[in-house]
Amino acid sequence: MLLRTIFYSLYNSLKYHNNIMNKYIIGFVIVWLILIVKYEIHVKNLCNMQIVELNQIYDELHTGDLILCIHDHLADVNLLKYLGANIYYYFSTGKLFTHSGIVVKDDTNNKAYIYTATDTPFFDKYTQSYKTGTVLTELTSVVEPYEGRIFIYKLIPSIDNTNDVINYIHDNTHKVFNTNIIEMFNVSIKLWKNKYRPDKTICSQTVTESLQALHIISEDAHSPNIGPADIANFAEDSGLYHPPILINNYYLKN
Repeated sequence: MLLRTIFYSLYNSLKYHNNIMNKYIIGFVIVWLILIVKYEIHVKNLCNMQIVELNQIYDELHTGDLILCIHDHLADVNLLKYLGANIYYYFSTGKLFTHSGIVVKDDTNNKAYIYTATDTPFFDKYTQSYKTGTVLTELTSVVEPYEGRIFIYKLIPSIDNTNDVINYIHDNTHKVFNTNIIEMFNVSIKLWKNKYRPDKTICSQTVTESLQALHIISEDAHSPNIGPADIANFAEDSGLYHPPILINNYYLKN
């Protein structure tokens, strides 16, 4: 109904306005709306798989499992951000994943944590404070309120060097989230090598370096140029991960 109203309004604008520039602008918006519809259909097709409750697989999670997310930008109640972000992620990456993290399992209490980098404050296990940038936080605190869809790629081989990733996390608690828009866009188009910044990172860079610490991914991978789509491609093509599991969360329940 909303799209029908928008299309009707734009049609009338085209019909009664002779200004060429207005027609170009309105025509561009129409094309953009069509792309959004195609995007939404693509999301629904991608997510047309059985949903599993997190508590059903919680005990099976291990360090090295990967978390890939598709954020619903419409939930931001910001139409321009929704338009821009959805088109950007769909057409620049070829994948819809917008965020990534890696599971770190504490076998002493059987708790699963997610290690990632974010511009949203989460409670960090190491600093015992709410912070942005690199965070190690309980997986459930991210899954339950997330406005979007969350997939877990479970690692097939067992690993025995979890202390290596723990040391890496401890050494990188100071990093802040890299908000450089140009560098973030280049993560997708990869026209040049992004500069490595010792005090800044993004989610997929953090995941890549964690995988390198675990000797799961090559040391040659230039982490500042790795995006969530690249993480998903690695999980699907390396033969080291099971097919993704779509887990339930608050967003999908409501």
